[in-house]
Amino acid sequence: MFVRRRVFPQLFSALTVLVLISGSATAGPLYYLTDLGTLPGDTSSSARAISNNGTVVGASMTNTGPSSVAHPFIYSNGQMSAIGNLTGTANAVNDMGQVVGTITSSSGRQGFSDDNGTITQFSQSNGSIGNTQGINNAGQIVGNLDGGNPPIGTTQAFSLGGGQVQTLQPQGSWSTSATAINSSGQVVGTMNNLGFDFGLGHAYLATNGNFRDLGTLGGLYSQATALNDSGQVVGSSSLLTGGYTHAFLYNGGVMHDLGTLGGGNSWAFGINSLGQVVGSAQTAGIGAAQHAFLYTSGTMLDLNTMISSQLGLTLVGASGINDLGQIVGTAIDAHGNSHAFLLTPPDLIPVLGSPVFVPEPSTLALFGIVGGAAAVRWGRRKRQGC
Repeated sequence: MFVRRRVFPQLFSALTVLVLISGSATAGPLYYLTDLGTLPGDTSSSARAISNNGTVVGASMTNTGPSSVAHPFIYSNGQMSAIGNLTGTANAVNDMGQVVGTITSSSGRQGFSDDNGTITQFSQSNGSIGNTQGINNAGQIVGNLDGGNPPIGTTQAFSLGGGQVQTLQPQGSWSTSATAINSSGQVVGTMNNLGFDFGLGHAYLATNGNFRDLGTLGGLYSQATALNDSGQVVGSSSLLTGGYTHAFLYNGGVMHDLGTLGGGNSWAFGINSLGQVVGSAQTAGIGAAQHAFLYTSGTMLDLNTMISSQLGLTLVGASGINDLGQIVGTAIDAHGNSHAFLLTPPDLIPVLGSPVFVPEPSTLALFGIVGGAAAVRWGRRKRQGC
């Protein structure tokens, strides 16, 4: 079925604001922050992934409560567009602009793909394709089958390429899920060998059908969420004590604990070719807040220290980072509404030709900018692992 995306007026397009951090040099690099807005009639949005050419996908929602209705979106060239008339979320996008995601309805969930306007909804005889989570540049898709075999209540990971569905189920595993696939066809996800006790799964890396159990950070469970073309894997794992969960980077056969922002827990959701990791982590103190982080050069940085507090947004989670260093995720405003955001390093603006909103002089003064925007050198290109 061919469905054209609906493109909405510039009224709903993003506002890009120059932000500058004054003071400590340890605050990290500077970013242009783009609030991606929402689709017409919606009040909140959340970004899930970004391609290397800056295309962003996610969901735009009617509200944030239990009755919220989500609509998958694609954001490109300064505009947010709905993907057909679907309800659900877009989970991943490749460099060709092909999108995969999940349709949600009263009857359940179903995976879909959008190939530049041609939308395909998936089904499988031994269980519906409950969600499609990842896609590489060759168009290979991974996701999860709901029900069927294994029994209802579990999931079975699959890959889809050339019109053929291949289940991903290591011997002895009760339930599997797949979350991402790289250019070499390596797949990551979670596998469970302990029956219905779904809290005890382990992260895996599958290469040519061979599954490697990545282990844990000492606790009982782990899950993998993303990988890069070098086979570096990120996710989260429980610890041996304290009941905490920490973000991890699996590299060179070792699972590295990335720590937190001072609180108890952290989760990693994205990694680029340089090994830079993004996710969400709790801060220190009672009632610890959840903040988006960037992990680079062995250090976890709070992305909220890299934007201006004048924006009135708290970045609560980063879900993706591309090879140019652009980061996407979700922010919360003072009213509790979520905002899909895009962070772009300033040195990319002349290259990408992105539209820039220039604040009034009084606002520039708040940001410490004198005499207009100056060229900013951004040195966050190198990341050498843990």
